[in-house]
Amino acid sequence: MALSNKPKKSKYQVGDTVFFLSNGKGTSAQIVKVSSSVSNPDNDANGIQENIYYLEGFVKGFAETELFHSMNALMYEIKGSYLHKWGNSDTVLLQAGDLLTYCDFSYSLLSENAGLPNNFIGIDFSLCNFDGCKLEGATFSGSNLSSCSFRFANLQGTSFGEANISLCDFRNTNLTNCGLPASANTKSSFKSVVGDGHWDPETTIWVDGNPIG
Repeated sequence: MALSNKPKKSKYQVGDTVFFLSNGKGTSAQIVKVSSSVSNPDNDANGIQENIYYLEGFVKGFAETELFHSMNALMYEIKGSYLHKWGNSDTVLLQAGDLLTYCDFSYSLLSENAGLPNNFIGIDFSLCNFDGCKLEGATFSGSNLSSCSFRFANLQGTSFGEANISLCDFRNTNLTNCGLPASANTKSSFKSVVGDGHWDPETTIWVDGNPIG
């Protein structure tokens, strides 16, 4: 049976910097070559694709499962849990007008019982890193999220209200049931607002649960 949609674009591309374990230590390197192979053991229309990555300074190839897009993503995998969990013991009070630019919240569990994420209203989060965060049901109404990164974050059901999401990175992000600002509530306007390179036709999941295309 003929295969369909194979090979697909690999998760990482030549020139990307990836993070991985080498001799028990976290390190990083740039991808110099990607080799993709497709097999069809079930003789169906899907097939199985394997991507092998070759990194600068290393002879052996690396499987996709060995590589991560950030050091925090690697640490999250090693730990098997979120790197920080906001809970009732955390005294975090966010008020409209607070300035939290450049903060790294990546791979944190922002729990509702700490008043987070439900109170992310009118906050300046510009240039913050929310990669891999658990943020389902958050409310960012009126907040400045310009140039934030939400790669691999759990955002299902999040309300962005009239937040500024210009130049936000939503690659590998699930936006199912999210409420988007009026300026970005269609596929075309969303792509324009976040900008080229900040969405992916396959890994950015639109509000209807399907790839944005």
